[in-house]
Order: sequence, then structure tokens, then C-alpha cells
Amino acid sequence: MGGWLLLVCLLGSALLPVRAETIPIALIRVRDVGSTDLARQIHYVRIPDRATDQQIQAAVSAYAGREAKDRRIDELTVWIDLEAARDCEKLAGKPYFTYAYPTKTLKPGFRSRAEYLKTVAGLRAKGSCKPLY
Repeated sequence: MGGWLLLVCLLGSALLPVRAETIPIALIRVRDVGSTDLARQIHYVRIPDRATDQQIQAAVSAYAGREAKDRRIDELTVWIDLEAARDCEKLAGKPYFTYAYPTKTLKPGFRSRAEYLKTVAGLRAKGSCKPLY
């Protein structure tokens, strides 16, 4: 009986939605781009494929706010790629999303996730993927 209860609990937890604050954000690279009195940075990050676009927006919004506060950055741009593009970010040409702080705007780099994944798959098939750094 206890085995069935454990199985039901495990299956039930697999069906629960992933909360945005639990989405891990892997920082790949930081670049300073300040040319005036303002502190500006670009952060290149990677997000797990399982995250929905809404979860990505919520997670990156929280991440950008924390980073800007902790690092005393006036303007922060976050380039977001999915785990599927690992070591292929450089040649994809643009990130999946770009998030701007403090304006809190999220701009898609592709029309859809399918188009993004197709671009990455094409690069992999040609053997022309390169990591960002």
C-alpha cells in the first residue's frame, strides 16, 4: 500500500506546474557596456527547455531586478537562450528572448519556440555550433 502512495505522490508532483521562481538561470557571460555615467551590462543566460515563455518572463524579471540592485547596474539587458541551444548561442544570431531592465520589456528574437529550435537544430546538423564565450 505504501508503494502505491509513493507512486501517486511522485506522479502527482510531475503534473504540477513549474513555478517561475524555481526556474534555474545559468549565467553564461557578463559584458560591461557602459559608455556614459550609467552603469550598463549585458548578461547572457541559459534557461531550461521545460520553462514556458510566461515562466521565463517572470524568472528573468526577478533575476534582472536582483542583479541590478546587487551589482548597482542602471541598465541591464539579459539575452536569454534555452538549454537546447547549449554551445550554439554564438551562431544563432539572436537570443530566444531579450529582456531590458529597468523598462521591464521582453522582446522575442524568433516568431516561435519551434522556429528557434529549428534554427538551432539546423546549425547542429551543419556542425557549425559554437559556444558564446
